[in-house]
Amino acid sequence: VAGCGSTPEPAECPPVSVLSEAASLTRFAPGTGRDLVDVDFRAELTDLRSGCVYAKEEGGASKLVVAVGPAIAATRGPANENRKADFQYFVSVVGADADILNKQLFAVSVTFPGNSTRVDVVQDDPPVSIDLPIAAEGEGYYEILLGLQLSEDELLYNRRTAGVR
Repeated sequence: VAGCGSTPEPAECPPVSVLSEAASLTRFAPGTGRDLVDVDFRAELTDLRSGCVYAKEEGGASKLVVAVGPAIAATRGPANENRKADFQYFVSVVGADADILNKQLFAVSVTFPGNSTRVDVVQDDPPVSIDLPIAAEGEGYYEILLGLQLSEDELLYNRRTAGVR
């Protein structure tokens, strides 16, 4: 949403995006059932707010400070009895060769009040802040990827149902 600060420095904001296979999560109630009635909750990354500023550290080194704040919609399923949804999202820094340089997990806890079956939350108070070192011009390419932390079964479910929803 926001770009880099208006300094004349050569640094550019890294691309920030949602990993498509991890943009949604369907969590089923314990047991073997995988029908609609067995859904505990669903969560989906619905928006992503980001921005960055160029900064100099005390020692003279340059860095980009990137801030990201995902918006998430959680929907209560028929099998949800406790009116809660607890899950995690991740923020990863990826280098030019597609290696994951850093990955952090962040907990989300949603309570469905009253008769509500959907809750929208924005995880930007405070946003996730990432400091990226800046090397010589043209070096230090980074990409920031976000997604919902999925189990292997949840990832396979997403792959099986891609395009079905």
